[in-house]
Amino acid sequence: WSAAPRRRPEPRFSWGPGAEGGLRYNRVEGASIGARVDLDLGRLRMDATGRLALARPRPDVEFSVARPTLARDYRLALYNGVREVDPTSRAFGFGNSFNAFFIGRDNGEYYRATGASLEVRPSAVRPQRYALRLFAERQAAVRTEAEFTVAKLWDRDRAFRPNIAADRADLFGAELTLAGGLGARPDGWRAGATLDLDGAGGDFEFGRAALTLRAGLPTLGPLATSFE
Repeated sequence: WSAAPRRRPEPRFSWGPGAEGGLRYNRVEGASIGARVDLDLGRLRMDATGRLALARPRPDVEFSVARPTLARDYRLALYNGVREVDPTSRAFGFGNSFNAFFIGRDNGEYYRATGASLEVRPSAVRPQRYALRLFAERQAAVRTEAEFTVAKLWDRDRAFRPNIAADRADLFGAELTLAGGLGARPDGWRAGATLDLDGAGGDFEFGRAALTLRAGLPTLGPLATSFE
């Protein structure tokens, strides 16, 4: 364990466009505005996030405590809110929010989760070669609630597709990510791979694996080429 000194608490508050992920749009929440408070105590870091979804207001909160050490970081979180079925789809990112608001196309799938998780990963100063998350949560379905999209101004029949159907379930499981690579120069040869494994048991059982391979190579002039 690190001997990080205790420090005087200095809360930091951010909300909306000023917070990472503080403003988003999708078909189950509509416009969603978030606010976050961070508190750094040196040996402990705490944060609390709250979110208001305008399409259908519902509690959406998360509270976490992190313990950084010289070798790795630990984070314990309690949460209740809308989650993405597949985090790699980046459904809560700017691109999907832009498409949903202006075009009426939302590529994400969503569910509601109430639970707790413990995350372990290397400290911020070390290579991020692994990440482990243990969780126990209750999952439930959420429906498409949003109706507005800019494209509907000239196409009145434009509507969001339904969200996936889901049964209520109590689950416990784990998610593991392993990553590695060769080459660090953006203008040189690079190669890397990421393996994602996750599974759960409880009311249902499932397992999933995904392997991503990446390669980059220099080309003529100021351009570089990459494959994934």
